[in-house]
This record gives sequence, C-alpha cells and structure tokens, in this order.
Amino acid sequence: MDDWIYYILIAVIVVNAWALLRKYFGKNIMEGLENNEDINPAPLKNVPDIINGHQEAINLNLSNNRGHYEKTLIGMDKLMGSKILHTLKTHAHMMAKDPESPEAQKKMNAIHTMTKFRGSLNDTMKWMDAN
Repeated sequence: MDDWIYYILIAVIVVNAWALLRKYFGKNIMEGLENNEDINPAPLKNVPDIINGHQEAINLNLSNNRGHYEKTLIGMDKLMGSKILHTLKTHAHMMAKDPESPEAQKKMNAIHTMTKFRGSLNDTMKWMDAN
C-alpha cells in the first residue's frame, strides 16, 4: 500500500513540474508581449491595417447617413435625459428616505448607468464630428 501512494506522489510531482516548465518556458515572447502558442499574432507593423479592415467591415457610410446618425444620437440623449429625470421624480422620496435600501440602490444604479450612457452618446457625437 505504501508503494502505491509513493508512485502516485511521484506522478503528481512530475506532472506539476512539467506544467510549471511549460508555463514559464513554453510561450513565445514577441515585442514585449506574451503570446499563446494557439494564437498566431500578426507582426506589429500589420496591426493598423488589420484594424482598418475591421472598421471597413462595419461600413457606416457616414457621408450619406450623417444626418440620420446625428438625429439618432440626439434622440437617444433626450430620451435618456427624460428617463433620468422621470426616475428621479418618481423615486426621489424613497431614495431620500433610505438611500441604502436595495430598491433605492437599484434606482441609483439605473440613473448612474443612464448617465454613463449619455456620456457615451456624447463621445460618439464628438467622434462622428471629427470624421
């Protein structure tokens, strides 16, 4: 019985040693970044072209649809502003009474998320104006 446990212990140690060696010496380091062996990374000089290729696949056609995009962003901004104000109006008493209650926290998180989304809409409008 003791020999059996001894062999299992040796097997566990060998497997762990092999895993550690593979972890620290089995990966290629390229341009200061760790790369998995499963991933075939592109050379750094090709990355901008690859990114532009993905952007072209989106095909926003800003030149023909700029007005529609602007109206969409402005409409969403107005909607989020209205929803924030409505949520405050509807739940302000409950939030003021016990701001630490789960329901108050839920409403405050919703307001915070809508506010962050409005910021994202604004950033998108700035990006669109720059292009």
